[in-house]
Amino acid sequence: GPAAIAVALDYGTSLCWDAGSCRLRNSWTGGFIDGYPYWRANGSSVAKLNGSIGYVEEKSPFADAGERKFLGYSVKAGLPIFRYKVGVATVTEGYSPVEKGKGFVRSFSVSPAPDAPLVLNFSNDENAKITSDTGVLDGTKLTLTPAEASKFTLTFSLK
Repeated sequence: GPAAIAVALDYGTSLCWDAGSCRLRNSWTGGFIDGYPYWRANGSSVAKLNGSIGYVEEKSPFADAGERKFLGYSVKAGLPIFRYKVGVATVTEGYSPVEKGKGFVRSFSVSPAPDAPLVLNFSNDENAKITSDTGVLDGTKLTLTPAEASKFTLTFSLK
């Protein structure tokens, strides 16, 4: 997308976050990007990904929760933190590499917390195993109580 942000989490895992649709597009392992095709063509081409795709997210896990609007991002300890609105709530989404192996940790906070359970749907990608620190994860559907929805973390282990 025109507002894609490529991030190297460490020397092995990278991701592409789409600020236009406020969501993770994909992650990959093995290398970063070659931006030369994009820069050479004044933005009319796309950067080439160096590595192997590990996880693809077809749509935002918040797709059913309302309209999304990008508010910006910051960097803390060299890692990205994205902020966006979903309906009336502000979502903060941070990323870090897993400590061992391939993959990434995705931390969310939602403010104000919803009044009803929050249901998020993640992509069913055979290349990633998803685990959550809270809520009920049934395959790729995460159900959180209002208290759990204020802050939660998922780990995406990549093959």
